[in-house]
Amino acid sequence: MEVRSVSFLDVVALMLKWKKLILWNLIIITGTTIIISFFLPRYYKSTSSILPSEKNDLLSGLGGAAALLKNFSSSPISRIAGKQTIDFMGILNSRSAMDSVVEKYNLISVYEVPEKSREKAIKILRANVEFTLKEDNTVVIDVFDEDAVRAASMANYFAEILSSISNRMMGQQARLNKEFILGRLMETRQKLKECEESLRAYQEKHASMIIPAEAEESMKGIAELYAQSAKNEIAISVLKRNYGSGNEQLKLLNVEQEELNKRLMNVPQVGLEYLRLYREMLIQQKIFEFLVPMLEQARIEENKDLPIVMVLDSAIVSERPDKPSKRVYASVAVVVSIFLSILLISVLEYYSYVRDQYPEKYKEIITLLTGKQRDVM
Repeated sequence: MEVRSVSFLDVVALMLKWKKLILWNLIIITGTTIIISFFLPRYYKSTSSILPSEKNDLLSGLGGAAALLKNFSSSPISRIAGKQTIDFMGILNSRSAMDSVVEKYNLISVYEVPEKSREKAIKILRANVEFTLKEDNTVVIDVFDEDAVRAASMANYFAEILSSISNRMMGQQARLNKEFILGRLMETRQKLKECEESLRAYQEKHASMIIPAEAEESMKGIAELYAQSAKNEIAISVLKRNYGSGNEQLKLLNVEQEELNKRLMNVPQVGLEYLRLYREMLIQQKIFEFLVPMLEQARIEENKDLPIVMVLDSAIVSERPDKPSKRVYASVAVVVSIFLSILLISVLEYYSYVRDQYPEKYKEIITLLTGKQRDVM
């Protein structure tokens, strides 16, 4: 067959030739689609937005806990302020959160779930909710439901669930931190008591001794090194428990602790027993002075009743359904009708061309088609 290019004018001519077909296709398909959209379930959308509150953790709160901490300016405390350990998106998408919503709103009956399956109800609920974390850390909760009032209530309830679980998780972390620091403080207090008793016994046995000023300053410097080491160990333990072993600040602290351990290995050993006892007592005093305000801060964090999240916008009842969108359905129907019209016109034009230019071939095609139809019949 002869193949020739089709110009724009040819296309226009075909459109004009088959304009009635195109118009009827457009009317029938678009009209049918719009009519069907009226019978589809209407879903209302309600949105609630929340923002994490600026709640500092245990270590970040120690920056000004006591004047004695000014000597520890190299501490990692100031470098880890404001870290949030709660995964809000994980909480919202958790099975427990979904299960609470299904239970509260009896969604098994609302969704008419077959076999009363809770898992299927949760699956439908997941398809009707959207959680978005924006760049400014705002969490947006979108809920779709056939009942506008229920959609708004569910969106607000998701925010309540997020706040409740977040507060509980932060409370657990604060309690674990307090218990850890309290245990370390009790251990240090016992060691300090033993050092004081050993030093007193040595003084009673050998009479009172006075530390030379230079030796005393040296012992204080060594004590500060040991105290810094103890403080780093506590920070490493807290970070590992709260943030996991992959935390970047934890890696930096481990490197810092390794360097500090090298310095402690090079500390000269004082030959005199008295200076050794005095040095050990100063070390335990420094650690004790660091732990006391830290324990108080941990107790404050445990007893805080501040919300982890703040609701920026509560969900309100939507006045109009969000979907199905009749405009979207109509647009899709127009595109489909045009596509079908082009396809149908191409087929009709092809057969018309074959009939006029190749009548014998056209007869063969008709015979073949009608023959198949007879075979089928």
